[in-house]
Amino acid sequence: MLERTVATVLIMACTLGAAPLSGRIAIGGGRHLYLECHGSGSPTVVLDAGHRGRGDVWNLSDDPKATPVLAGVQQLTRVCTYDRPGTVGSGPEDFSRSDPVPMPRNAAAAVTDLHELLSAAKVPGPYVLVGHSSAGLTSYSTR
Repeated sequence: MLERTVATVLIMACTLGAAPLSGRIAIGGGRHLYLECHGSGSPTVVLDAGHRGRGDVWNLSDDPKATPVLAGVQQLTRVCTYDRPGTVGSGPEDFSRSDPVPMPRNAAAAVTDLHELLSAAKVPGPYVLVGHSSAGLTSYSTR
């Protein structure tokens, strides 16, 4: 009986935080940022799309035979993507799911937003930050 209880606790501990997460998360100043997380494991990979790109770009592929990045990484570990304010999706009406802010913004503001978002959503570290194009500034600036 004790072995079964210990095994159940270990399984629960290993999967803690592994539930899919998708939605708007409240951060400082009454703002909300959109965050989506899938998979389980460590480290948590955080995908940041390039200039004006919404987070869902990581789940698209031009090749129907290819696995999109988000879907592929979630098979290996926990992976999250988010919408920076001012981003757009694949269509002209697909605006950021995060609250708007005055533009232009600098890398320091993006780093602050990402830090507040991961903290507010209780996304466990350590993190591997993956930034495409201009989002590389955010990934580099968090070191």
